[in-house]
Formats: sequence, C-alpha cells, structure tokens
Amino acid sequence: MSHSSIEHGEKALLDFYKNEQFQEALDWLQEATLPAPALHYNQGVFHYKLNNLGQARFHFEKAQKLDFSPHLVEENLSLVKKQLGYTHMEQPVGPWQSTQFFFWNQSSEVFLLISLLLLLSLLVLLRKTFWNFSKVLLLSLCFVPLLVKLVFFSSVQKAVVLDERELYSGPAQFFETLGVVPEGVMLHLGQRQKDWVFVLHPKAYRGWLQSEGIGTL
Repeated sequence: MSHSSIEHGEKALLDFYKNEQFQEALDWLQEATLPAPALHYNQGVFHYKLNNLGQARFHFEKAQKLDFSPHLVEENLSLVKKQLGYTHMEQPVGPWQSTQFFFWNQSSEVFLLISLLLLLSLLVLLRKTFWNFSKVLLLSLCFVPLLVKLVFFSSVQKAVVLDERELYSGPAQFFETLGVVPEGVMLHLGQRQKDWVFVLHPKAYRGWLQSEGIGTL
C-alpha cells in the first residue's frame, strides 16, 4: 500500500471520527485495503464508539496479536474490559488451571525453545559422563513439554464472543439450554463438530456454542 493511500485512509478515518459517523467508518473499513493490524485496531475503535463491546474486544485482541502499537492497543483493550466488567472469570483458578493456561497461551515455538534450552543445559552438565541408556533417556525427557503441547493442547483456540449466544449441553439446538454467554467473553475452545464448538474455559460457560457469532483469534 502506497504512502499516499495510507495518508488518504488516515484522513478519511479522522473525518469519520470527528463527524461521529461511526457506522459509516465501519462500512468504509469493510472495503479498505489497510494493513491487517491497522484495520483491526480501527474497527475496534469504531465498534467501541457504537458500544459493540464484543466486536471491539475481538478487533483489539486481533490488533494486539498482530503487534499493532502495543501501548495504544492495551490502553483501549483495558477500557473495553473494564466496561465489560466480568473478565475476572476468565482468569485461571488453582494450579491445574494455571498450568492449562500456560500450555494454551504459549506457542509451540516457545515450547521448542524451552526443550532446546533444557537439552543444552543437560548436555553441559553431563558432558563428562559416558553415553548410556539412562543418559539418552534423560536427554529425551527435555522434549516432554513440547510433546505435551503438540499432543494435548495444540488444537485449543482462543476466541471472543461477538454477541450474546445461547449455551447448550450438546452440539445441536435440541439439547438442553444451559444459559447465555454474554458478548465480549474470552473463550478457550476445544472440540469442534461442524458449526459447533465446545467451550473449555471459562468453567462457568463450559458447553457447546454455535461458531457463528464467535471471533477466533
């Protein structure tokens, strides 16, 4: 995208903002060719001005994931979370949930790095010992964190509820309704069946949701 196009886009968005044409700005952004980080950030801003808090949080979270101006995004994201008011339930409770969160929220690359650092440390410590089965077994254990991530946690996805959704005990609408998941909640998703997803966390919303109306991060 050329420098002049970026300047034109910034001017158009500023005019929309000054004139409080928030929906018009969102319509314009649907057709815009802005870089993805800037696109999500601006969508977050205008959804926030329209009080679409679920949509606003989703787009700010996407902008944060794409490393768009971290301080600016974090400031706006904090405003949205404060207005939502119930994000405390998203936090892990107890050591087991804290461990799950660690595996859910770190990439496979992080666990590969951890495994390689463990391997390097052990090689240094054991450099003067003879090679035997015990040594090989000990070195292979360095890759356990990476294997755990790949086998048990790699399919878990994070998502934000864009608008209020009904929660079911199974992946169809004829199952029992368990309640309603409000907009803006951050979810960790597990199993999928067609257009249904199973919520692993928060525990208060564990059950099945239709994937429509959920923004995957």
